[in-house]
Amino acid sequence: YLHDFVYAKNIQAFKMRPGRNNIVLGKMEDGTFHVTRNNKYGSGMLTPIVESNALAIFNEEVSNVKEEEFIKVILFESLPLAKENDSIN
Repeated sequence: YLHDFVYAKNIQAFKMRPGRNNIVLGKMEDGTFHVTRNNKYGSGMLTPIVESNALAIFNEEVSNVKEEEFIKVILFESLPLAKENDSIN
């Protein structure tokens, strides 16, 4: 299933590992994306998921996101769509 996305302004610059797809947890508030824990958490940590209500997916070409940059965000509350859309930044 593909999920619908919204555009949001990123509030805090953050980095990701280059050369791979990355999923970044965050919180959406009033049209802005706040990255969870400065994008520093382990794959087994559950607390960052509880602290988040959205995520952003980035392809292998993206290694950092700047402050004030608009990104595509998937909200946890949204339902998956059966139609095709481009949900990767």
